[in-house]
Amino acid sequence: LVDFQDGGKLVQALTDAPEAQYLFANSGGYGFIAGIGDLVSRNRAGKSFMSLDQGEKPLTPAKLGADGTAHTVAAISAGARLLLFPLAELKTMAKGRGTILQDIAPKDELAAVAVGDGAAFTLSGTGRGGKPAEYRMTAKELAGHRGNRARKGQQIASKIKPAGLRPG
Repeated sequence: LVDFQDGGKLVQALTDAPEAQYLFANSGGYGFIAGIGDLVSRNRAGKSFMSLDQGEKPLTPAKLGADGTAHTVAAISAGARLLLFPLAELKTMAKGRGTILQDIAPKDELAAVAVGDGAAFTLSGTGRGGKPAEYRMTAKELAGHRGNRARKGQQIASKIKPAGLRPG
C-alpha cells in the first residue's frame, strides 16, 4: 500500500535482501549508506527515510557489493565535476540527510553516484544534439579526480551532460 501526500510522487522502487547495502544520495550533494532492512516500516503511516531540502530530489541508489571489492565512491555533478573518494568516509544510517558527498556550487546539483573498485567508471548522459552518449573513464583518467569527501571535484574532459554513472 502506497499513500502519497502533499503532491508526493513515486521516484524509485527498490527490492533486495534485507542485508543488502546501498548508497542513498540526493541532488543537494548529501548521502549515506543504509541497508534494505532499514527501509521497512510496520507503521501504517509509513516511515520517513531521507530528509530533503526544498527543490532536492533523491538519486538512483548505488548498490554496495557484498564481496567487499567496492571501495570507491564516484559522485558527479550536473556541471560535470567528478569526485572519487573512499567508501570508508561515509556513515551508515537508518534515516536522515546524511553527510556531504560533494561540495556542490549554488546553481549546480549532484547528478549521479556510483560505488565500485575505482578502476573504471562509465558516465552516461546526453551528448551533442541531445543524443544519448556514454563515456568510459579508465584508472589513468580517474587519477586526477580522487580526493576526500565533501570536495568540489575536477571537471571531466568529456562534453557529455551527466545523467548516470556506473562502475566499469
